[in-house]
Parts: sequence; C-alpha cells; structure tokens
Amino acid sequence: MLTGQERIEAMHRKAAEIETRQRMVRANVIGAVSAVASLVLIIALSINMPLLMNGVSGGEESEYSGSILADSPVLGFVVIGIIAFILGALVTVLCYRLRKYNEEFGKEGRK
Repeated sequence: MLTGQERIEAMHRKAAEIETRQRMVRANVIGAVSAVASLVLIIALSINMPLLMNGVSGGEESEYSGSILADSPVLGFVVIGIIAFILGALVTVLCYRLRKYNEEFGKEGRK
C-alpha cells in the first residue's frame, strides 16, 4: 500500500510525463508546419523567379539561368529550390543528431 506522500509523488511524476509528452507533440507539430510552410514558400518563389529575374537583367542569360536542371526556367527554379530545401533539412537533422550524440556521450563519459 502506498502512503499519501508516495501517491503525491506518483501524481507529480505522471503530470510531468504528460507535460513532456504534450511538449513533444507541440514541437513536432511546429516542426512539421514550419517545414511545409518553407517548402510552399520555396515553390512560390521558384515559380515567380523567372519574372523577377527578367526585371533585374535584360540579358538573355537571365532567361535560362533556372534551366540548369530542366527545360523551362520555372521548372528549373522549382527543382533548384526543392534541392536546396532538402539539403538544408538534411544538414539540420545531421546537426541535431550530432548534438544528441554528444550529449549522450558526455553523460556516459562523466559517469
């Protein structure tokens, strides 16, 4: 049988677990929403980039600067934007995992 103090401690532990779980869910939702918003922004800017580039420079090379990876400038800018987004996300994940690894390694080394 649990004493009153043990029950209170168990309730506090359970409340802390629930709060931690809610924080993790909130962080995951914020991360997902920000990733989707970034991808939408990249695609929108990529679609408008040929129009913006034509206004900046009147040269012929500006019309084809986005067609490095595709036949049309619009599709080229979209592909370049998506590749940049994926590379940025991979670097972020790598840095996050390295930080977690260093934290775990530091805790094991201190014991």
